[in-house]
Amino acid sequence: MQAALVLDQFADVSQCPEYRVASIQWQSVKGTMTAYFPAGTLYEGDDAIFICRTGQGAPLDKECADAVGMTEAQLKTAQLEYKMCSMGINDKGDKELYRAGVILGYDDKLQYLPGPNWDKYQQAKTETTVEEI
Repeated sequence: MQAALVLDQFADVSQCPEYRVASIQWQSVKGTMTAYFPAGTLYEGDDAIFICRTGQGAPLDKECADAVGMTEAQLKTAQLEYKMCSMGINDKGDKELYRAGVILGYDDKLQYLPGPNWDKYQQAKTETTVEEI
């Protein structure tokens, strides 16, 4: 029973079990070396079920998918929610903008990063009349 991470994920090296150490990679984040598990890192057994149910992973075999007990749509929803939370998108309205492709997240000043539908959204806002609101 196997699953794989769908996103890169922070790794706490002080709490990392020995069998996971080989999966850790390092990157520089604002001048500090940070440990992480890359997307695609394999998990097995109960860990595989856990990461799938929380949206952190995707089942790689039928045994895992059956044990998780979620439909494909439920898995995709959990994965999207996990992704938004990992990017700090917690506001209900901002989640809708992200799902619609209007924003990609936030910059360092917590301003929107425009998504592929940003211009259409801005245009629609200017065309909205007071009566429509």
